[in-house]
Amino acid sequence: MSTPQTPSFDRRKITLPPLNDKLLSRSRLTAQLNQCLQSKLTIIAAPAGSGKTELVQQWRSQYPQTRLAWLNLDKNDEGTVDFSRYLRQSVSEACDNVPIYPPHSPQEDLAALEHYFQEAHPELIVCLDNSHVLSPSPIRDALLRCICDPYSKVRWLLLSQQQLDWDFTELQLKDQFQQLGSTDLNLTVSEITELANLRQYPIEDAQAIYDITQGWIAGVNLSLATHSTGVQNNSHPPQKTIDLFQHLAISDLPPEVFDLIYAAEICNPINSELADQINQTKNSWEAIDYLQRNCLFIQPLDQQENWFQIHPLFFIALQKTLSKAPETTREQRHLRAGQWLIEHQITEQGLQHLLLGKNGELFDQHLTDVTQDWLLNGNLNEINHWCAQVDSDRLFDNTQLLLQYLLSLTLSFRTSEASQTLKTYDETHPVRAPELDITRQLLTCFTLDTQHQPSEQRDRIRQELLLKKNKTLMENFVLGTVTNIASLYAYLNYDLEQAAAYANEGLRYHRLANSIHGESYSEFLNASSKFSSGKHSQETITHIEQFLKAKHIQRSQPCYVVMCVSIAPLCYELNQHDKSLHYCQAAAADMNLETHLEITILYQLTYAKLLYRSGQQDQSEQLLNSMLDHSSTAHSSRAVAMVSLERLRQAMIDKKPDRGIGFYQRLKLDEISPKQPEDISETEDFQSWGLICVGRLVYDFLQNNYHDAQTALDNLRHFLKEKDNQYINVILDVFQIAIFWRSGQKELALNELSVIIEQLNQQGFYCVLRDYLADLDEMLVALKDKLPKLITPSFKADLQLQATPSNTQSTAISEPDKARRLVTPLLEPLTKRELVLLTDIANGLSNQEISDKRFVAISTVKWHLKNIYAKLNAKHRAQAIARARELSIID
Repeated sequence: MSTPQTPSFDRRKITLPPLNDKLLSRSRLTAQLNQCLQSKLTIIAAPAGSGKTELVQQWRSQYPQTRLAWLNLDKNDEGTVDFSRYLRQSVSEACDNVPIYPPHSPQEDLAALEHYFQEAHPELIVCLDNSHVLSPSPIRDALLRCICDPYSKVRWLLLSQQQLDWDFTELQLKDQFQQLGSTDLNLTVSEITELANLRQYPIEDAQAIYDITQGWIAGVNLSLATHSTGVQNNSHPPQKTIDLFQHLAISDLPPEVFDLIYAAEICNPINSELADQINQTKNSWEAIDYLQRNCLFIQPLDQQENWFQIHPLFFIALQKTLSKAPETTREQRHLRAGQWLIEHQITEQGLQHLLLGKNGELFDQHLTDVTQDWLLNGNLNEINHWCAQVDSDRLFDNTQLLLQYLLSLTLSFRTSEASQTLKTYDETHPVRAPELDITRQLLTCFTLDTQHQPSEQRDRIRQELLLKKNKTLMENFVLGTVTNIASLYAYLNYDLEQAAAYANEGLRYHRLANSIHGESYSEFLNASSKFSSGKHSQETITHIEQFLKAKHIQRSQPCYVVMCVSIAPLCYELNQHDKSLHYCQAAAADMNLETHLEITILYQLTYAKLLYRSGQQDQSEQLLNSMLDHSSTAHSSRAVAMVSLERLRQAMIDKKPDRGIGFYQRLKLDEISPKQPEDISETEDFQSWGLICVGRLVYDFLQNNYHDAQTALDNLRHFLKEKDNQYINVILDVFQIAIFWRSGQKELALNELSVIIEQLNQQGFYCVLRDYLADLDEMLVALKDKLPKLITPSFKADLQLQATPSNTQSTAISEPDKARRLVTPLLEPLTKRELVLLTDIANGLSNQEISDKRFVAISTVKWHLKNIYAKLNAKHRAQAIARARELSIID
């Protein structure tokens, strides 16, 4: 009788392959794996060529003392005897060649496995490569019992090319289950560069290789080897990369997967409902499920797994097949995608697909529908961008779309573009559309800054709109906007009661138009009108800041700019100079002196004061001179007067009459005499005349002509007696104190000063004393002896904080100190997680690297970065890092 032959034993199955010397070091990932291996079970599920084995090799090299039993499975391991023999031999060698004790039968072997691992070394880790080849069988059931056995200390590492459908619920509930996927294993851009240097491949653009391969290691290696001069065009990757990808991922795919890929080639990221809409099928979810189960280059983008990103190589590898589809079919798919996206409120992507679908009529129809909502919500940038994509003939034939586009341009302060578009329309359309009349009226209101009688013309336009019966939604919107403009200019002219009345009226019409943005603007103007008394200043600032946050007002919306313009002076008056600077800079980003000159002057004047206070007098003077040139060119007497007052005020504080007199003569202010106020006609711009009188008052004061200065002050009081503005009245009272003091009437000056201080103790804006009283320190010394209780500690503290640099200090302030003085603090602090991510980007980590390091999705990283940029007022990483270092948030 012949003796049965012993089956051959392939030691390669239980031997971990040696580590390649030129393998990229991934210490971050090996540390992550080592942490995972503290749990009972760790699974690494990723496509072929993702570096699963290489990761285990590197981990093993870093932790050589670990007892690791390795078994590389294949389809032939379904037999109980072979499987048990290889597994027991690998465990025996990992545990110092402990006895194996072979069973008498396969049935006894499976029954004994659980007990076998209970007695195995407690530090043993068993790694099964290609675990996905084990189909449901007695072997897999026995192995699952061993893995989940609570009495066994053995830890398990399963490598798989598919998501395993084994039942690990018990381990998951005990928090003894960890998993790494392709996203974790993929190379980052910096790692691709490092790998290229290691292999001595000269590449020019690691980002391009990453865009093609998404960091898939096999694809990266082939890209480096076959195209080492750099990938310049993402549509032409190395052919070997495509060939391998086709072999590993594309061969033998079910038909529904190809349908999904065709849909994703049109719209990626993809949603199963969207894919069904594009293809007119109902099998997209099955295709997504197949790709996920087989780890075939698909990545969920949200926790609900509604949206997925498909690997770019799918499209590149199938490029020839995709290009064979008729162009009309491709256009129809774009149209279907566009309609689905717009129906699901993904508007901008939907419009982009409608454009690619080359159906202008359908595109115009949907754009007309969404622009109305955008206009009412203040999303003007979107309107301006998409309407610019419409052919001018189609735009002019669509009166509703043209109307909304012109209104958007006007509200975006792009009045010249709106005027030119309207002019072109009039030239090509002899019969004007009556619907556009409201656009002409609004445009007129926005271009009245430098007109002689702006308020009367605005009121006339407003009355015309009020008389219309059965107003349309757009007519109510324009009426509310015109009324808000009237409120704004009443506010700028210190007619605060009228400003509040206009704001409430504008609110009513915007509510009729369902304009959320218009309502917000009206509410803001109403709040700003509370500045009629200084005691409301902090309340107003707090209200506006809460309002900006609660209403989600964006920088692209016009009312945000005007809010910043209005709040900057308020912050300055309350000694909140850093906040004031922040709002000045925010306004400067979206406005210039050529559009809405007098609104712009407000924040420019505040910025000039901030420069002056920080010791940068020369820079402040340069800014004022520039503002004066623009104001003179625009023939705006009000703007000229406002700039003049600030420049002359600085001259008075500096005690440099020659400087102030020269500035006064440049303005030729003597053309208007402040001594005959009754001769000024009712139609003349009152505010301009009044401010020029202030300039004349300061000029006479600097000339030591206190008699004429007193006359100018009395005339101003006569004109301002009906203007209930506490702030202006305090300034005039301060001028009166200065005249009394300089003319030798010091007792009268101190009496007036004591009254003012009592008033300011209740109302605030102490800075007017420091701004307009050059002799304030001397007065306070005299007043302290007379009324010691009047000078409170808080009063002294406020004045000390607002102290203007002396002439000797102004040239001695160092540049770093200047920079420090003008650094804007954060209005909303960074969260702990945002601080961590900010440190990561400062250390040069990419989004992918941060995702890997912090165990969060890339979409979460991007969301945090968006918040960080917004809080730091930054547009990109470098700016955010620089800003954070200025504020000492990071080192």
